[in-house]
Amino acid sequence: MNPSGHQAKTFWPTPQQKLLLRAALWQGEKALQAWEAWQAQIDWNVYLDEGSYRLLPLLFHNLHQHGVQHPIMQKLKGIYRLAWYKNQTSFRRLAALLHAFQEADIRTLTLKGAALTVLHYRNYGLRPMSDFDVLVPLSQAAAALTLLEQSGWTREERLAQAPIATLLATEHAVGLKNQDGQEFDLHWHVLEESRGPGADESFWQDAVPLEVDGAPTLALNPADQLFHVCIHGARWNNLPSIRWIADAMMILRSSSSAIDWDRLLRQAQDRFLVTPTQHTLTYLHEVFAAPIPVTVLRMLQSRASSRMERVEYAYKAGNYVNKPFGYLPILWFEYLRSCRQPLTQEGKTLGFAKYLQQRWGAKRLWHLPVYVLFTSRRRIWPFTDWYQRRTRLLEKTKDKPQLPLRT
Repeated sequence: MNPSGHQAKTFWPTPQQKLLLRAALWQGEKALQAWEAWQAQIDWNVYLDEGSYRLLPLLFHNLHQHGVQHPIMQKLKGIYRLAWYKNQTSFRRLAALLHAFQEADIRTLTLKGAALTVLHYRNYGLRPMSDFDVLVPLSQAAAALTLLEQSGWTREERLAQAPIATLLATEHAVGLKNQDGQEFDLHWHVLEESRGPGADESFWQDAVPLEVDGAPTLALNPADQLFHVCIHGARWNNLPSIRWIADAMMILRSSSSAIDWDRLLRQAQDRFLVTPTQHTLTYLHEVFAAPIPVTVLRMLQSRASSRMERVEYAYKAGNYVNKPFGYLPILWFEYLRSCRQPLTQEGKTLGFAKYLQQRWGAKRLWHLPVYVLFTSRRRIWPFTDWYQRRTRLLEKTKDKPQLPLRT
């Protein structure tokens, strides 16, 4: 595999972002060389992309440990301290929610940033978070969502009017926001590619204990955590999602000897996610010298993957904002994954139409074409408005220098 072939996809870092990641993650002379090369390419009066900006606390911490002296270090220190402060506040709010779930006898498993921070980064200042994610059992998801809404949390606009039963059948999570602007994602499935009754049973069975600001909860074990980071990171995002590399490297650094590689291979194969798992782990090994056994990479490469899986991965990897069908093919892949038995092409087409009718709340099946064209524009092209606003903003400010290191 040629890593340079990945650079056109936003979850693979550009050459400049690759230097930043190495400066933030590597040790010794190689880290210092990457830092010198990266900062030589940076114009501190020009906008720094958001994906790179989120890595600056980790960069500061690594440079500080290496004794780096540079005029920008004081600014980086301020960014690190701000991340530490914001995370402390977020963790207190998350702990309050976990306690509320515990009092309602709702099991919780904390995902993504909060779990990674406590178990693998082990420093509240290294990984900025804009929200937090909690998984509850599918059987308790309706009760958990009702509890949150009664506590003042409101759903994202796209799903605000959907019946809870429809949400549980067609989504893997829902985003919520409170009056303070705090964001929270309630999950009933870990992965959007793996849903339905029993889909998360193995995640729950082998979860590890976690405590968030005094609140007991669970987290994914190291093998599942690495698998989740790779799958969640291996897709296009309007914000460059290069942080998945830092997350994966921190998991490997903190618990490489505890990773059950056979389990990770089973998860990838059982959930038809061999292709993204193989690509991401091979990239980490080749480009960042990640301690991944070569035998694991060979086994992933030798395992068969379906055509649907490969096509799905290819579509998710690219920027589909302005593609003719937008998000619609991803809904098609979701539908195919939900099918419990092989279908004829006619059966797939009719079944997909009914799936969209249920997901979007169209009253009649024959209303669906009109519904798609008008009511569901943002559901098929969910980032179009963001993209247009962003383009207009950049056009207005392209001749105005901006400080990238804002605090």
